[in-house]
Amino acid sequence: MIGRLELTANADRKGGASSTYHRVLVENETGQVENLLLTQTELKRARERAGKNEEDTREVTLIEGLLHWLCSMLS
Repeated sequence: MIGRLELTANADRKGGASSTYHRVLVENETGQVENLLLTQTELKRARERAGKNEEDTREVTLIEGLLHWLCSMLS
């Protein structure tokens, strides 16, 4: 399933912490649903890593694409 990044405010910001995070809700490798919070720098590094290691990424399946389209039409 395709997750959707959502920019969210850091509700309890401490020290030099980022004022915002990119949040995504995912199903992890054990089937648990969890929130991931990424800073802008972490998101940039993850995108660069995916770009450099395209052999480790995968295309969206037809079913995933259809579900994504349907969810975007309903929201």
